[in-house]
Amino acid sequence: MKYWVIFACSASDAARLAFIPKAGPKAYKYDKGIPLIDACPAQEDMTMSYDSDYPDGIKLYDIAYCIDGVIVANKKVKECLDNLGETNVEYLPVTLLNHKKDVSSTEYFILNPLGGEDIIDMDKSEYRMSALNETQIARVKHLVVNQNGVSESAKFFRAKNKGDSYFVSDEVKIAFEEAGVSGYELFEAEGWDGLNV
Repeated sequence: MKYWVIFACSASDAARLAFIPKAGPKAYKYDKGIPLIDACPAQEDMTMSYDSDYPDGIKLYDIAYCIDGVIVANKKVKECLDNLGETNVEYLPVTLLNHKKDVSSTEYFILNPLGGEDIIDMDKSEYRMSALNETQIARVKHLVVNQNGVSESAKFFRAKNKGDSYFVSDEVKIAFEEAGVSGYELFEAEGWDGLNV
């Protein structure tokens, strides 16, 4: 099975979301793979605003770019994952606010994959561990995929040892392409250098 690292792409016309919702869980919790839905207030209080540093960025893609690195996606993306039987992702509803602080959409979610998969071969990959959390990789230089470390049911997931990186299976790649999902980039996980360029 082939796996891919997924990033939201920051096209010049894309709405860039400045930060995770202030009313929700603290930023560091989004990398943990722990349930967060119970810590989220009502959707109207889970607001994410367009970044004022990019006034021309107003287009909402299916996957929206957020400077905090979380994956923010709309109902089309959720439907693709639901149709594939992905059940290990929490969908945290958010309200997006444009540059004028008017509601631009209520059809987006922060995707929170629960747990983590052992996709990174820790013996063969090249990486630097975090000085703050010795269980987490700070920087990947060359990723070698541990095929036996990913459960067959994993389709959209995070790496156990790099909770701020998101991966998709070939099934998801194909489903996104067929559905015309916009706003993302994929990098083959095998040999990935840790960058999104």
